[in-house]
Amino acid sequence: MYAAKALGSMGPSAELAVPRLIRLLNVNDEVTRYPGLPAPVRSVTAEALGKIGLSASDAVSDLSRMATHPGLNLSVPAEIALFRIRGAEGDSVSRLVKKWRAIRGIQQFDRYRVQIVQIFGEIGPAAEPARQIIMESLNSHDESLRRVAEQALKLIDQEKEFILLEGRN
Repeated sequence: MYAAKALGSMGPSAELAVPRLIRLLNVNDEVTRYPGLPAPVRSVTAEALGKIGLSASDAVSDLSRMATHPGLNLSVPAEIALFRIRGAEGDSVSRLVKKWRAIRGIQQFDRYRVQIVQIFGEIGPAAEPARQIIMESLNSHDESLRRVAEQALKLIDQEKEFILLEGRN
């Protein structure tokens, strides 16, 4: 788990580790020396792949499968990693909204809510369907979530204003 965290902190420069990280995602699907690898290791591995970003594109199919896992401790970090690797495409906003709603009110998932709201800010105006969630996050007990929600709302609205102003010129 600590090795995966360390690799994730290296970002794209850890791309040589992607094949091994992919193997860690699939330990329950194959016979390995580590049968039944606990979910926290797989979650941290998904996060690491997301932090590696586009260089981890070989993990997309495995992360997509993990994103459909019934366990939120696996599916949520996989969905976040998919966004970090592929960016905003297709129904990524609606998938992230669905994951956010699934973890609403569960304290152990606070950090994932923060990450998802932060992503909405990065997406900008295209994250407008998530406005209700961002507004709800402004009333959270979690100070970091409130801060990220304020910033996301500013980014979404600021970019919308820029697009409107640009259209007038």
